[in-house]
Amino acid sequence: MVQGEEFNSLLHDLNYQKSTDLEFLQTTYTSGASGIPVIWLEEVWSDSLARQRPLRYLSDSAGWLRSPEYDAGWRNFMSLALLHDVPVWTLAPASTRQKLFYQLDRFGIGQSVFTGYWKLDPEWRSRTILVSLYTRDDGRVMAVIVNRGDASRVLTTDDLAPYVSSPAAPAGRRHNAAQFGRPDRNGPAFRHSGLW
Repeated sequence: MVQGEEFNSLLHDLNYQKSTDLEFLQTTYTSGASGIPVIWLEEVWSDSLARQRPLRYLSDSAGWLRSPEYDAGWRNFMSLALLHDVPVWTLAPASTRQKLFYQLDRFGIGQSVFTGYWKLDPEWRSRTILVSLYTRDDGRVMAVIVNRGDASRVLTTDDLAPYVSSPAAPAGRRHNAAQFGRPDRNGPAFRHSGLW
């Protein structure tokens, strides 16, 4: 089932993170919610939402798809898709998708167990940083880290601890948060405001 157009009336400033109810995504879009696979149609490209683009791209769809503003909107959309393990249908240029999809393929998310932030941390509603995990049988873990706040953050391993040490992490796959950054628990684990 392909869904996503229902967000057209809810989407403000082409910002999925600020316009989307996360509990709606959990119950409607995640693969384990109803057993029916859902593909999320990305609408950042859509001409029906052109009024939300910067004025210079109002009637220039080709320019819009190549713009840094589109890239930021696409990343915003993809952050929620990855955080909820939802496959996407996107018209983003191949050059925009390539770096992310290469990383996902290289890790092997198709052979991974996904554990969503809502299962890992019962306090997720009060956090600006959310983390979902993809775990491989060989013990490798890829964390999807999304900052829902307006400011960039320097994350420490302490920020990741509620997720990676959660009892809800796949059996036998609980991890020390230091594995995701420097072993110094007070030092920064990540200095990145985006996903990739």
